Amino acid sequence: GTGNLVIGTSGKGIDFSAVSDGSRSVSSNLLDDYEEGTWTPAISGGTLTITSVDTASYTKIGNLVTVQFFLTLNDNGAGSSAIFSGLPFTVSTDHYYTGVFTNNNGDLTSTKFGRANSNTTVMPVYKNASSTALQTDIDGSWVICSLTYQTS
Repeated sequence: GTGNLVIGTSGKGIDFSAVSDGSRSVSSNLLDDYEEGTWTPAISGGTLTITSVDTASYTKIGNLVTVQFFLTLNDNGAGSSAIFSGLPFTVSTDHYYTGVFTNNNGDLTSTKFGRANSNTTVMPVYKNASSTALQTDIDGSWVICSLTYQTS
């Protein structure tokens, strides 16, 4: 009558295999995982720190995870790399994912992006095509990020 559909056995879910049209290779038509919640972003190493977290949430559907955060950093990040850590799920092996990243430092001439690294729970932030994580370009500012990645 009323209420939620409850799957009573771990690893079971909703099977959509009857809708497969056979024109593509499908590894699974089973929706067996959904989760949403909050997480705690952190900064790895150096003197750059998070002074406040306004929001940090995630949604996991199957093996696809989307995280968002809005936080403020201190202003003494000289020599510190901007490496956000604590993603709620480990990034799948042999994959890298790019996140949309913005902050309020007023530098409109550079593109900043986060890249979730394979088999980790970290996301360094880069500027333009650099291979070195940002340092002082984002200290003392608010930061907004959205990242979608696969997990095992």
